[in-house]
Amino acid sequence: MEQLAAQIQEKAVDSQQQLRSILLQVTAKERSLKIKELAKKELNGVGKDAAVYGGVGKMFIRTDLDSVRKTIDEEIAGLQKDIDSLRKKKEYHETTTLNANAHLQKMKESAV
Repeated sequence: MEQLAAQIQEKAVDSQQQLRSILLQVTAKERSLKIKELAKKELNGVGKDAAVYGGVGKMFIRTDLDSVRKTIDEEIAGLQKDIDSLRKKKEYHETTTLNANAHLQKMKESAV
């Protein structure tokens, strides 16, 4: 019985640690998403004949405005996909933590 309780407790602690890690990752991805959306908004205000530069390594080269917009759209879609995936993981770990704590509580009540 004690060994089972220890395993459940370990699972709960592991899920809580994973949950904290996932929350940090979601926050970072959301911050990056906001930056990309702001960049896209700024590009929409730029005229067709404006000079646009894209980063390549440590330097910048003049780039076609449409290709920059396309790249930003792809990055935004990728970030949104990552955030959705992380939120699913978050839900899983929240459920696992709640279930483990409920099982531990039932075990404590049955032992008394």
